[in-house]
Amino acid sequence: MNFYVLFNFIYVIHLSSVSSSSLQRIVAKFESEILSSELLVLASELDDRFNAELNNMQEPLMSTYDLDDLYFHANNCTVTTWNGKMYYDGRGKKTHTDLHRGIVMLHIKSNTLAVEASFKVNRLAVGDITSLAIGKTRTTYKDLKCDGMAALYAKTRLSIEWIHLFCDFTEAQIKTEVEIDNILRGKEVEQFMNKNFTRSLEEKFERDVTTGLERLVSPWLESRLDTIASQINITSATNQAYQLAAQQEALEANDVLDGILAFASSLIKENYNDSIRIPDIREGFEKNLSVLRLLMGLPCSGLCRWLFSVLTSDYVLSSAPHHLLAAIDSAVSNKTEESVLYVVKVGAQFLATEGKAYGVSSIERVGTARLNRNGTKVYFSSAFRFKELFVMYNRYRAEVIGIGPTGTISTSLAPVTARVMVHVDFQERKVYLDRLRIAELGRIEVRITGLGRVLNFVVSRIVTWVVAAFKNQILNLVEDRVRRYTRATLERSSLDDILAGRALKR
Repeated sequence: MNFYVLFNFIYVIHLSSVSSSSLQRIVAKFESEILSSELLVLASELDDRFNAELNNMQEPLMSTYDLDDLYFHANNCTVTTWNGKMYYDGRGKKTHTDLHRGIVMLHIKSNTLAVEASFKVNRLAVGDITSLAIGKTRTTYKDLKCDGMAALYAKTRLSIEWIHLFCDFTEAQIKTEVEIDNILRGKEVEQFMNKNFTRSLEEKFERDVTTGLERLVSPWLESRLDTIASQINITSATNQAYQLAAQQEALEANDVLDGILAFASSLIKENYNDSIRIPDIREGFEKNLSVLRLLMGLPCSGLCRWLFSVLTSDYVLSSAPHHLLAAIDSAVSNKTEESVLYVVKVGAQFLATEGKAYGVSSIERVGTARLNRNGTKVYFSSAFRFKELFVMYNRYRAEVIGIGPTGTISTSLAPVTARVMVHVDFQERKVYLDRLRIAELGRIEVRITGLGRVLNFVVSRIVTWVVAAFKNQILNLVEDRVRRYTRATLERSSLDDILAGRALKR
């Protein structure tokens, strides 16, 4: 393999400050037979020690991970889950490690992994306040394959740094059992539960299962690998050579990833002008309202009976005065028993439109990138983040019996962190985006304009809907668009096109 081509690629794509003579010296170090033979010995010893520890473990890994609540729409139904827990039993799992040039590849095949949660399904988003299903669900995963990566580095001794975990759900045996606690209400809910509920739930769980498994397994594997690595003695000459090679390799891997991320950022700006249109948020909810005997001093045969008939019908009152609803809410909050004639449950609507996600191109590498070679292919792995990703809905309207404010909704959040793996095939002269997964989402702050006292009770609901839309729709959309357009451009472009800047001009 011509590693000089690799480093020229690095130099051109990111204007590396490393000189040509330095690159030649680095290549010479990488091709050193002494270093290669030492690393092969280390790899063999690490594998032997690690597998021996797995076989002799006295306390297998058995852990529980709390999952975030889910909130999403499917087939005109709203699905909510809570009290979600993931159970992982590490006994009997098959793990294999490959160590090559400082990168430890961990191949995990989990025999037992389960997710349990409570759920509710309704159709409030389409104004149906009667259809409902409530219960519990349990999803089990067998033969789920996950590939993890850790980096071996040397200072005073060998140590291990965890990088990422990717899980492949396509070949896993997945089974979901549903226990319904209530009598199913509504034909549409029943059809959804019978046909699409389990698959919809399984798709939404995938991101959380991968994140949860990584947070459970990575510290466990990292600590054991680190313990094993610390017991391996290497000569000072090998340690020094290894450190120099690893440090320089990390610098060049950083340059490659920075260049590819800059390439992806340019693609996003060219195709989307740094923004992506996002779906509308359409939600429904219930509100208990009271009809007053004392409204405007009228007897029940007057205004209150008229209002009651309106609230209990499908008719939407589009011009009712704001003070009317305020008076009702005031009476309820004061709990004036004599003034309350009826308490009725009504359906209310919320709609946010004209939404966009901005800052989609604001991506930058986080931490150190890692490099792994396999024949004529060189793999690069790292984390990156969206520095300034935020969402704006230019208009929303919240209505109860046709009454309600309008305004705008915007968000700000801590950086969104993703994992990425790309590789360069020097035989085909192509660059490939292998994997991209948004892994961590910081705190989301939602700002709402236009709400007055009348509908203050709906603020927490709006925040829930916006956060849910961000997690379950918008991030998936951003992830899909970045992955799809980057892959499409790379597939029709050669390595020479990218180096010459022709890929973006097509």
